[in-house]
Order: sequence, then C-alpha cells, then structure tokens
Amino acid sequence: YADAHTFGFFIRPTATARPQAISEQNFPVIHAGDLPLAITRDAKGDVSIVYNEFNGEEVKYEVKDAKGKKVVATYAGEPINMRNGGTITAWHASAPNVRISRTFERVEFVPVTVLNASSEEPGEEASRLVDGKTETIWHTAYGVTVTQYPHTVDFDCGEALTIKGFTYLPRQDGGVNGNIKAYRVQLSQDGKTWSAPVAEGEFQRSSNLQRVTFSQPARARYLRFTALSAQNGLEFASGAEFGVLAE
Repeated sequence: YADAHTFGFFIRPTATARPQAISEQNFPVIHAGDLPLAITRDAKGDVSIVYNEFNGEEVKYEVKDAKGKKVVATYAGEPINMRNGGTITAWHASAPNVRISRTFERVEFVPVTVLNASSEEPGEEASRLVDGKTETIWHTAYGVTVTQYPHTVDFDCGEALTIKGFTYLPRQDGGVNGNIKAYRVQLSQDGKTWSAPVAEGEFQRSSNLQRVTFSQPARARYLRFTALSAQNGLEFASGAEFGVLAE
C-alpha cells in the first residue's frame, strides 16, 4: 500500500507569453506555510504527521480527545496514540494560521495475527481470516484427509488488551461448506494456558457478518476461537474474516 506523500505545484498562464521567457522566470520564494501537511492513522490507532522538511522548521500539533481534553506539543516523528479517537490539528510553527485537522473515531477492531490453527487447506490458510479480503477464505483440510470438529484458530493481538468480543464473516463466494454454527471462545495471557469459555453460542444461518459481545470484557493478549459444528452438519469449517473487538 502507498504511504502518505505531500507535494505542491505552480500553475502559470502561457497564452500570451513566450515559453523561453517563462523558463527564465524564478518561482516565488517558498515559505513553511506553503508546504502541505498530511495526517494518517494506522490500524492500531497510531497517528503520524507527514510533511516536507523545510530549514529545520518545527511542526506543532494539538490533540483534542473525546472528552475535550487538549494537548499541544511539537511533533518529533514518534507515533501519536489516538486509539480512543478525537481530533488532531497540525501546523508549521512559523505559520500557525495555516492548519490541517482530522477527526478519528475510536478504534474498535484490533489488528491480529494467526498464532496457530488446528487444520487448514493449502491455499486457504487460517491467515486469510485476517488479510482484510472478504474474497479469500480459511478452510479446514479437505484434500488428502478431512479433519473433524472441533477446529480451533488462535489469534495474537500483539499486546494485552481488554477484549470485549469478536466478529466472524462467513465465506462470501456463495459456497456453504464450512459455514460455522456452534462456537466457543477462550482467552489467554501466554498463548498456552486458556481460560474457561468467555463466550459460547450459535451463529445465524446467514452469510452476513456475525458480531458477538462478551457478557464481561476480559484482559488478555491471545484469543482462541473454536468451531464446534457446521451449519450443514459436515466436518468442514471455514470463514472469510475474523475480527477481535477491544475496549
């Protein structure tokens, strides 16, 4: 994916001027306030300010969180945590009247990786559950052998968070094999010792996104999703996307 970039340009009329004369003209002197700024936020909620360096010019920013609290600081290139949402405004120190602002909603989904899966078919690995593509799927083995229920996938949130639920998107390609019916979810601090189930239930017989919220959010780094049965009664499990919800 492309990163954020800043650029600028000048436009000059040429209808009555000679090209040679235009080529001999000097462009206006550039000031810090003429240079654009860009504000980006990644999936974890970290905000970066992208700008062109200009004679050591400082860039200032102000963050106003959802509760109205304001913080003003000099941007030093380090990510600014705005997972909880809010408004950030940035400007060049010598041009405080030229500002750019962006407002972000609270980040609910946690970027996760797949730690382990009990079964997967080559080309339809469990990592496809978190690739952000609804057209790809995870599917349990069906080539040489067919593995039986239950099927588990363990997810790593990267750090300990207060996890409040998850989402499961069944396959979107029109197929029905593997659409999960019954499920169980457990949490862990180390990816080895797992808690008692924090959620158990059955999904609707639908290809729509399924969202499950825990009765009691819990702090953990790892989440184990266990598929217990399929909608069509066969031994396959599959899914297009899986998301972890955190406070």
